[in-house]
Amino acid sequence: MAAIERLLSGEVWAFLMVFFRVGAMMLLVPALGEQVIPQRIKLSLALVLSYLILPLAHGLPRPPDSPIAASYFILGELGTGLMIGMALRMVLAAFNVAGSIIAIQSGLAFIQTIDPTQGAQGSLMANFLSLIGLIAIFAADLHVMPIAAIRDSYVLFPPGRWPEIQDMTQTIIDTVASSFRLGVQISAPFIVFGIIFNAALGVLARLIPQMQVTFITLPAQILVAFALLSLTLGTAVTLYLDYFTKRLQTFLL
Repeated sequence: MAAIERLLSGEVWAFLMVFFRVGAMMLLVPALGEQVIPQRIKLSLALVLSYLILPLAHGLPRPPDSPIAASYFILGELGTGLMIGMALRMVLAAFNVAGSIIAIQSGLAFIQTIDPTQGAQGSLMANFLSLIGLIAIFAADLHVMPIAAIRDSYVLFPPGRWPEIQDMTQTIIDTVASSFRLGVQISAPFIVFGIIFNAALGVLARLIPQMQVTFITLPAQILVAFALLSLTLGTAVTLYLDYFTKRLQTFLL
């Protein structure tokens, strides 16, 4: 009997193989892998999902003959889970890009706060839109799509094999590019507003050099930016949810 089989039964080995991929993906998948979710809840959810997905995970390798071969399979599953989770995580970057651009155009870029979903520092507007996007995902019941992506990953990326680095890298690059493009599209009204407002400030500064134009007009800039945000937020959330759905469908059968 193989050395690994003497330590683990076939069922335990299969469960561990599923858990390694599911646990790695749970660290990064949208809506479920946020920093605000306690680690114990993530671990419990990963164990439950591994148990539910185990009957659907066909093609799991048998326990290998040596620890080296076992390490090869384990690292392959961890790498596959992390790369898929990273590709899915990049979908959430659209609102971060839009929020950063809006913060610059509204004069609020100097206000930095901690993003509770990521545990990193960012602009106030970017953190606000990130929370809005996360709430919208749960409100629209789209948080089940990452779970479906975990299930279908065993068909798209057969277990026991290392992922195709070139294909996964291209997928991540495409996701980042499309997220950045959507972020610019969402913030387009604020870019136009910023160009017009700054051009008007330049003319005013030339006409009245003695006046501190920037400090005097900053409240008006912030007020107009918030008014514009209230008018465009609904459309922005709709575009964001449509984009979230389309990008995650590429990981579904």
